[in-house]
Amino acid sequence: MPLSKSNVDTFNAVHKPPQAPRDNTFDIIHGKKVADSFRPLEKIEAIDTHEYIQAQNARFDAFVKDEKAGQAFAKALDELMNFERETLPRKAGPYRFNQYDDGTMQQSVVRVRKGLRGKPRVLIDPNKFDPTGRTSVSKYYPSPNGKYVAFVLTKNGSDMEQLYVLNTKTGRWHAKKVDGHRIVSVKWSSSNRAFTYAIQSADFKRLMAKRHVIGRATKFDESLKYTGTPSAKKINSNKVDYTHYKLSYKDSPRGELLVYNRNAKGTKKKWTPLIKQDKRLKMVSVRKVRGGFLVKWLDDAASRITLHDYQGRKRATLPLPKNCHATLGNIFNGGQDMLINLHDYTSLSGTVYRYNFKTNTIRRHNPAIKKAYLKDLVVERHYAKSKDGTKVPMTIIRRMNVKLDGTAAAKLYGYGGFNSDQTPVLRHDAAQWVKDGGIFIQTNLRGGGEFGKDWHDGGRIKNKQNTFDDFIACAEYLIKNKFTSSERLCTRGGSNGGLLTLATMLQRPDLFGAVVSAVPVTDMFRFDRFTAGTGWKKDYGDIPNCKSHFNAAAAYSPLHNVKPNVKYPPTLVMTSDQDDRVVPLHSYKFVAAMNDINPGSLTLLRVARNQGHGAGRSRDQLIADMAAEHAFLVKTLGPIDQNEYKAALKASRNVAKNKKFQKSS
Repeated sequence: MPLSKSNVDTFNAVHKPPQAPRDNTFDIIHGKKVADSFRPLEKIEAIDTHEYIQAQNARFDAFVKDEKAGQAFAKALDELMNFERETLPRKAGPYRFNQYDDGTMQQSVVRVRKGLRGKPRVLIDPNKFDPTGRTSVSKYYPSPNGKYVAFVLTKNGSDMEQLYVLNTKTGRWHAKKVDGHRIVSVKWSSSNRAFTYAIQSADFKRLMAKRHVIGRATKFDESLKYTGTPSAKKINSNKVDYTHYKLSYKDSPRGELLVYNRNAKGTKKKWTPLIKQDKRLKMVSVRKVRGGFLVKWLDDAASRITLHDYQGRKRATLPLPKNCHATLGNIFNGGQDMLINLHDYTSLSGTVYRYNFKTNTIRRHNPAIKKAYLKDLVVERHYAKSKDGTKVPMTIIRRMNVKLDGTAAAKLYGYGGFNSDQTPVLRHDAAQWVKDGGIFIQTNLRGGGEFGKDWHDGGRIKNKQNTFDDFIACAEYLIKNKFTSSERLCTRGGSNGGLLTLATMLQRPDLFGAVVSAVPVTDMFRFDRFTAGTGWKKDYGDIPNCKSHFNAAAAYSPLHNVKPNVKYPPTLVMTSDQDDRVVPLHSYKFVAAMNDINPGSLTLLRVARNQGHGAGRSRDQLIADMAAEHAFLVKTLGPIDQNEYKAALKASRNVAKNKKFQKSS
C-alpha cells in the first residue's frame, strides 16, 4: 500500500535524520543574501561528512530492511541480464574489433577477429586485471592498420582516466600510460606509429592536445594546439561542383547539409544547401558513401535514414523498424554493405544488422547471438500539452493486461537538457519494471535535442522552467487518462534529470507518490565551481555574472526552494562517493536542507561506494543500485503488480471497516 503519513511520522520519529555539519555561511549574489548553511558538506573528505553519509545510509537501510521486493527484483534482474550482447565491429586493417558481454561478466571485454567471420579472441579483459569489477574499458581506438590499439580505462567510473597502448598480435601492453585526465579523443596518424590525443584538464576548464609516438616515453609527448573536430569534410571527386560538406544548425535549427562551391565567384555564397532543412525532422548526421550521402534523421525521437546522391536527391529510405534507435557502423564488401546497430523499446540490447545498398534490405548480422525480446508489450506515443500550449511527446510502455483504471504503478522518466536526445532505448530496470506490471514512460522534454536547436533553446537558461512545466504536463496527462494516480506515480531521473525530478517535486508535490533523483544537480548558484560544472553554463546560465540568469535559477534551484510545512512525497536521492562529474555535495546539501526545513516529509539519501556518475559500474553494482531503488518504490507506492495492489487495497479497506465497526460497538 502507498506509504501513509502516519507511517512516515512513525519512521521519522524512530529513525531521525542525522545532524549534518553546518555553519552560518552566506553569499551575496547580485545584492541578495543567500544562506548556505550546509556548506561544510562540500568538504567531501572531512570526517564529519563521512559520518553523515554513514548515518544516512544506515537510515535508508532501516527503511527498506523488511522489504523483500528489492531482493526479488535483484534476482529477476540477474536473470534478465543473462544474455549475450555485442557492439558494432570496427574495421582496422585485416581486423575487426568490438566489445562483448556473455551476460554474466562484471565488465564487457574487447575482442578482435580477422575479417567479419574470423574466430574472436579476447584482447582486453578488465575482469582479469581487476576482479572487483570496478575497472572498465570506456573507449578504444585501433590504429588504421589494426596493429595497435589505444584504449582508455576508468576505475570507479571516474572521469579521470588512463590511456594505454597494446600490440594487437601479441596482446602486450606498452609500459607507459597517460594518467589522470579525461581522454576526449584519439586520432591515429596514417603512419600507424603515432597518434594525437585530446585531454581535459583536471579542473575541466581547458582542453589540450598532445602527440604520442609508439615506443617513446609519454613525458616526451609533444604539446599541440587543440583545434577540436573539423566541422567540414573533404570530397575527393571531380564529378561535383563542391569540395567539402558539413552538417550545420547555424541558420537551420533542425539541420541542413551544406556544400562548399569550388566555382563560386563574386558575392555568391560558397557554402550552399545541398539537402535543406526538413519541415519536421531533425538532421542528426551525414555520412559520405559511394555515390552520395547517407543522412540520419530523428523523426519524433526515432531514427530514420535516407540515401541521397551527390546532387542531394533522395534515392532510398532504409527499411528500419518503427520506433528504433540506429547506430551506423563500418561499410565493407567494396561499399556494398554496412552494419547497423538497432535498439527499440521491445528488446534489451542493440542488435547488429547488415544493410545492402544495392537491394535496400537488412538482415541479422550475427544470428548466433539471440535477440532478447520483451513479449506482450504495448508501446504507444502520447502527447501532453504544456503550460504554454507546447505539445510534449512521451512513449508509454506497458504489458497488454495492465488495466487503465488509475491503479497501475507508473514510473515517469525524464532528462530535458544539454541538447541530449532521448531515443528508443530500454534500460534493464525499466524492462523489469514493465515485466512486473508497472508502466514506464519516457518523455521528450524541452532542453533536449530531439527536435532541433529551438527545442534545446526552449528549455535552457531563462527558459529552463519550460522543462519542468513539460514534465508536470506529462504527469497530469497520465493521471487524467487513468494510466495511474498521483499515489501510484513516481518520477525518476539522473544528473540533469535528477535536477528535473527534484524541481518538479518541489513545485508540484501533489502529483507524485514517490520521487527518485540520481546524482542530481541541486545547487544552481555554485554548480560551476566544481569539476565539470564549469561547462554547464550554456544550459544553466552564468549565475555570478548575469542577474537575469540568477533570477531564473533562483526560481527552481532545488537547494533554495525547500519550504516548511509542505507535504512533499517520499523522496530518495541516490549518489556515489566517487562521482567527479556531478560531485555528491549537491545531494548531501539538498537532503540536509530537506531534513532540516521540512522534517515532516520523508527524504532519504543513499550513497553508493566506489562508483562514479553512472558509467563504468559493474554488473553487481548495477543490480544493487536498481534493487535498492525498487525496494524504496515498493515501500512507498505499494506492490507494483496491479492485481496484487488491488488485493492489498481491498484487504486494507476491510481492516479499516472492521476497526470502525468495533469502535462503534
